[in-house]
Amino acid sequence: MIVGREFPTNSGPVDVLAVDGDGDIYLIETKLYKNPDKRLVLAQVLDYGAALWRGYGGPSSFIADVDRFMTRRTGEGLGHNLNSFFGYDELQIQEILDAIRNQIQVGNFRFVILMDQLTERLKDLILYMNERTAFDIYAVEMEFYQHQGLEIVIPKFFGAQVTKSVTSGDRGIQSRPWDEESFFAALEERNPKSSVEVAKEVMGWARRNADHVWWGHGSRDGSFGDNHQVAGVKYNIFAVYTYGKIEIYFQHLANKPSFQSEAKRLELRDRLNEIADVEIPAEALTKRPSIPLVALEPAESLSAFQAVLDWVLSEIRAYHAKAS
Repeated sequence: MIVGREFPTNSGPVDVLAVDGDGDIYLIETKLYKNPDKRLVLAQVLDYGAALWRGYGGPSSFIADVDRFMTRRTGEGLGHNLNSFFGYDELQIQEILDAIRNQIQVGNFRFVILMDQLTERLKDLILYMNERTAFDIYAVEMEFYQHQGLEIVIPKFFGAQVTKSVTSGDRGIQSRPWDEESFFAALEERNPKSSVEVAKEVMGWARRNADHVWWGHGSRDGSFGDNHQVAGVKYNIFAVYTYGKIEIYFQHLANKPSFQSEAKRLELRDRLNEIADVEIPAEALTKRPSIPLVALEPAESLSAFQAVLDWVLSEIRAYHAKAS
């Protein structure tokens, strides 16, 4: 799915930025290349990858920028476009967003070069990079013909015919199913014990109140969240991540009848911001802002956060009870 053309980086705009159904990110550079040393285009596209990797301090900021970029281009955000293009349900969309976050965080991209002609030296370089490194680099040679008034384009795909000496485990891009044991093991490894206890309390709230708790499939970061079925409508309020943050699903709630009103989401934001050390900006009402687990370590802050979750769930149930 094409995210956009001329996507900005610190090294210049990528011709085409795209994602696939597994959350892999594609950087596509198109050139009718006249420079005699065609290998330079490979350096250029790798430079874009480095700029994207270095340019985002956190994976969620990349998702936010992509969402804004797609909204300007199509009138709809990233989640809506993933649903339209791949036919994913909401839980699958959250999983692919998690996968995209993982890829940007570790700098795993798939590079595609479209050119009018591939030289043997460039082909050798691509084969070498694909076999001996963790990079995935592909080239497409475009042949153009005219016949009886028709313009014919024949693409020739190159670069996938190698067996990597770097294993998929080394590359770290394969998704994995998380569960309670693996999630808390990773959380404990990367965060203070007090933050782990906060996550366990939030897990307890989800087990008591949600219809079920879902687990993410991120390759590097694990996650869990709540899932509620109210009057046949699915609701997710939050997700907790092994990098020590809780994301509040304003973006998801904005598409649900009980929280479509901006005033209602503003009230949710205000209730959260009443908690000490929590500050969610107004522009986050259609995003997925995060709260560090450390901010909820004081007992009164954790209690206040759970009270906000109780309020959200009561508002959802009240809305549907009234509607029926």
